[in-house]
Amino acid sequence: MFAQLLLGFMLTVPVDGGLPSDAGSGHVVTRAARDTMPAWLRHDMEQLVAGTGRWITDNSAYKSEGEPWDQYGIEWKWGFAKRSITGRLFGLKDGKNIGTFWDFHMVWHPGRNEAILFQWGSDGTMGEGPMKPDGKGGTAMEQTFHAPDGGRTRVGHQSRFEGNRHITESFDIKEGAWVPRRTYVWVLQPGEGTM
Repeated sequence: MFAQLLLGFMLTVPVDGGLPSDAGSGHVVTRAARDTMPAWLRHDMEQLVAGTGRWITDNSAYKSEGEPWDQYGIEWKWGFAKRSITGRLFGLKDGKNIGTFWDFHMVWHPGRNEAILFQWGSDGTMGEGPMKPDGKGGTAMEQTFHAPDGGRTRVGHQSRFEGNRHITESFDIKEGAWVPRRTYVWVLQPGEGTM
């Protein structure tokens, strides 16, 4: 059965590089539909996956007994048909990767007509929220996080690229106000990614 499904999927992929039809519904995703992703999102995705797709930041300003990581890393790669990117955030201690804390999936949602970032934490927390241009050459995102214990928080993010650096700022959103949390400067790493 799996082989039949796989073969059916493979047969629906157009030779011209378009996207497959929707599993027997007769709906074919056309090149025009694929190209509805806005240029700003395509540009951000291309920046994140550039070169190795591996970015490292210093954590010394936030390091503590409960957060002993010297650095954090994020690795990004293209998803299917370059319509999305997937990533993971990991910690580094004494230069060694100590494990993944978050997994990410950034997509253009054609039904909502917006960019969305989904993320899943190693503790079972799930976050999602829309992303949009901030009018200053970067992006802004508001996410809602749902914890396994039922807790819910809202977090804001602003980010921008400056050469091979990606500057990210995070905020708690309380009663509509964005309260600053952290700022990180991520540096694109040379060599090959490990994702």
